[in-house]
Amino acid sequence: EVIIIPKQAGFRSGSYTGRTEFKSRTNTWGWEYLYTDTSVGTSKVWAEWKTTLPKSGRYEISAFIPNREATTTRARYKVHGIVGTDTEVVIDINQNRNRNLWVPLGIFDLDKNQPNAGRVFLNDVTGKDNERIAYDAIRFRRIVTVQPGDNPTPDPDEPTQPPSGGDRPDIVDGIYVADGYDSPIGTA
Repeated sequence: EVIIIPKQAGFRSGSYTGRTEFKSRTNTWGWEYLYTDTSVGTSKVWAEWKTTLPKSGRYEISAFIPNREATTTRARYKVHGIVGTDTEVVIDINQNRNRNLWVPLGIFDLDKNQPNAGRVFLNDVTGKDNERIAYDAIRFRRIVTVQPGDNPTPDPDEPTQPPSGGDRPDIVDGIYVADGYDSPIGTA
């Protein structure tokens, strides 16, 4: 799992106008995010989240939507580097309806050797005025599949954690296995 937070490693943003167009604030979980007014058709700002994928495979990509300054009903996230495509794939997310939680953009087959694999892009063009669009964290989770009845063992070179319960490992093929809950959970 890789989480890219605005203003930290893996995040870039800019303005097409040459002026400071972004505002910022701290979200419920303590990190800073950006926001701006939406645009009908001409972009003023852009943001990019990019990670180096450890392996090719299936990844769930999710966007964190903060509880404030996210009123657009059409944030147009663009996922790059999907196997079988040579263009970006656009996913519309209603930020106004999804607040203070991780919203999956989808599960994508990514080839780490494909240009732009592990890249998500977002600008302020939504087709609507008088809304706000937020640029918060993006999460990449590699999907690890285990056959029924398999009892995979952790990689001996990876650090281990106490088992989360029973005989289920916490690490499979070097990837932390989810316990069924996303963090953060709930509200402040």
